[in-house]
Amino acid sequence: MLNKLPGLQQTFWRFFLNPAFLIPFVFLRISFAIFAIALWITLYPSFQLLFGKEGYVEWFISDLFFSNTALPTLYKTLKFVNLVGAVSPLQFIHALYFMYGGCIVMIDVGLYANFFAFIAWLIHLVIFNTSIVYAYGVESFIHVLLFYFIFMPVDANCSLSSMFFKNYWEKRKAGAHIKARIFLRVLQIHLCIIYLDAGLSKMFGTHWWNGEAVWRSLTQFPFNPFNITFLYDFPLLLQVSGWAVLSIEILYVLLVWHKTTRRFFLPCVILLHAGIAFLVGLHFFGFIMIILNLAAFAFNIEVKPAKTIY
Repeated sequence: MLNKLPGLQQTFWRFFLNPAFLIPFVFLRISFAIFAIALWITLYPSFQLLFGKEGYVEWFISDLFFSNTALPTLYKTLKFVNLVGAVSPLQFIHALYFMYGGCIVMIDVGLYANFFAFIAWLIHLVIFNTSIVYAYGVESFIHVLLFYFIFMPVDANCSLSSMFFKNYWEKRKAGAHIKARIFLRVLQIHLCIIYLDAGLSKMFGTHWWNGEAVWRSLTQFPFNPFNITFLYDFPLLLQVSGWAVLSIEILYVLLVWHKTTRRFFLPCVILLHAGIAFLVGLHFFGFIMIILNLAAFAFNIEVKPAKTIY
């Protein structure tokens, strides 16, 4: 049917609708779940102080000054739960904590992953709308990915779901491959918008041109796991590092698409985020960006015509 369309339209629809392999989603599901479980475990010792009713920022203060009033918070949700039965704030946040962890495990093994992604997304929404003061980029990416997982064919292959319900997935194999292409394009375009926006916003002002932003990132407490103040004696190196960050973010939308340029450009992006993880101390932020970039652009997704007949 696509062959009957004019050339430009045919190219456009092939870009979004040609069947694609499911391997990027297997990688994305498993690597994201491992990442989310690691973050979930590291938060546990401070969970009550960060998210408890009388933690660092009490719920009523958060509801008044920080949270989005149109969205649910821990206080509002607990008030609703207490209409059914009495639950203490401590019991409530621990129940949410373990429910969230259970959902991530189910996503990892790929059993009803779309459903459990929806539950995890709701819990994440409630917790971080209450404690938005603690949230930074990594929480936004987790929230977006959980939302995407509600619709992505993340458990169509290499999962318990594909093992237990083999006949179900065999009947929907063609549709799963088309959905894979659509959602991979969504993820790729989303990343391009993120990098372009980040790069353009850094262009205005002088901090990223003269190396000051790089110097602050590497030496500002507590985001300085290593003492690298010796770089003060190498201002040109700081400047070039700033230019490199700007170049990667602005040129991302141009260089990441073609296979020839992607071969050298994608490793540059991975090295940038590895540097953020280890030199700036933003480990989880660096890791989730590496996962997203690998899932979006590191795999050969093209299905040969002979293999599109199921």
